[in-house]
Amino acid sequence: GSKVTNFLIDNSISKNKIFEYPGSVDTLRFNFKNYNEKDIDILFVGTFRRLKGPDRVLKIVYNLLGYFPNIKSCFLGNGYLYNTIKEEVKSLHMENNVSIIGYVNNPEQYYQRSKVLIMPSRSEGLSMAMLEAMSCGCVPVVSNVGNMTDAAWHNINAMVVEDYMDIDTFTKYAKELLVDKTKWESLSIKGCQLVREKYSVEAMAEIFENILRFGENI
Repeated sequence: GSKVTNFLIDNSISKNKIFEYPGSVDTLRFNFKNYNEKDIDILFVGTFRRLKGPDRVLKIVYNLLGYFPNIKSCFLGNGYLYNTIKEEVKSLHMENNVSIIGYVNNPEQYYQRSKVLIMPSRSEGLSMAMLEAMSCGCVPVVSNVGNMTDAAWHNINAMVVEDYMDIDTFTKYAKELLVDKTKWESLSIKGCQLVREKYSVEAMAEIFENILRFGENI
């Protein structure tokens, strides 16, 4: 991503010798369906560990309950916090609002059903889960870490929070997207467009071709 590129440039590597190759999204598989089919308000996808913040997402959903008593959220993934999160859901009496699914082989079906992806990570590169979600029209609310803002552009196709521990701001941005359908639609459309232009299989193939051409000219 951009941070690694800038590091290399700062260490005297010529920019024309650097090719960013973040990986591709299968846009035929990960695609937008219909807003009316989006019955999941908040989605978490990731390893159940503090680095990724499923416990922070649960706090955000709990905060949102005050505005949306019937809010629906879904947690995908596994890890050492899995049982802890399940017990916390029970202790907060949130069983009707939170579904702990675990690991799945068909994440696109959940992205397509979801309005907002929340990723309060302490550390990330450029998350493929975020790009896949964007390709399905799910708007990310993410922390400003790693290379996330290479693709997550605040108030354009995503909402970006500076501090991964800032539960109140995550709650505020999620609430804003759930209330303001026009804003949600604008960010959703632009997210889909970005993934197709920069991170699709076709876009990555073009980068790979440029790498091969560069190698032939050395």
